[in-house]
Amino acid sequence: MRRILIFFGCVALMSCGESQAPSLEMALEEYVAKTNTEFPFTVGEVTYLDMEAKVGMIQFNTQLGKWRLADLDLDRSRDYANKVLGENLCRNAQLKKILTHYDVGLRYFVVDKNFDFVMSLDFHQQDCP
Repeated sequence: MRRILIFFGCVALMSCGESQAPSLEMALEEYVAKTNTEFPFTVGEVTYLDMEAKVGMIQFNTQLGKWRLADLDLDRSRDYANKVLGENLCRNAQLKKILTHYDVGLRYFVVDKNFDFVMSLDFHQQDCP
């Protein structure tokens, strides 16, 4: 199974070191180079999102065709966070299509308002009810 790693902003590189990449595209390129990760899409097809100073997760907005932040309350449990992610993804036809077609998992990197790494969450097609 291949995995698509979805990040927002250069904070994502908390997962693999001390990157100072100024954009998501450069951060992804750096991550791919470091980890030999295979992406079914080219890095340039991932839309960069201007970061907002709030806790969030990435969610695909099919109307805008861009990644956007959705609020995620980190006072809730990890299980709850997974449930929120799963429910959002399972309702999203675009992401379900990607998950099914490429047989991949998605990994979300969650950060706090200071863009410090909090946790990562994995999601797979079989997580949909």
